[in-house]
Amino acid sequence: MKLWYEKVDRGYNVFLSIDGNIYKSLWSAPPKEIDKVGIDYLSKRYDVITTNERLIEFKKLWKKLWLVSDKQLNEMRRAVGLNYSKKPYKNRFFCEKDNEAWNDLVNKGLAIKKIDLYSDNSCYFFLTKDGIELVYGNEISDSIYSRL
Repeated sequence: MKLWYEKVDRGYNVFLSIDGNIYKSLWSAPPKEIDKVGIDYLSKRYDVITTNERLIEFKKLWKKLWLVSDKQLNEMRRAVGLNYSKKPYKNRFFCEKDNEAWNDLVNKGLAIKKIDLYSDNSCYFFLTKDGIELVYGNEISDSIYSRL
């Protein structure tokens, strides 16, 4: 199961992918807190959310989806080359080591920080597999992740 969104004029199209099938629902104001949303409501938006297991997984992905700001999402896309390509082809972002947005991604488990030995103030950040899958909107294999 994967979840991603696209900003549109009237809100957000939130896409859900299960077993290669993609489902879309327009959310004018997506709730950041999803814990109180029940299966009855979600199954009307996504008719494949029919079990508690899928509900739990959806809520977990929803929380992760809204964890990042638009600025972070754009920088994550740049880090893997999605600003120029339809598929990730690299995985690095060079900036100041105390960059608040990237250190926040590290704390959320979406990025890894590697100190640059040649600079006192800069470092590289790399997206984790979860981070790449979040911005790409699809799963990637371990072998593809290791080549980035």
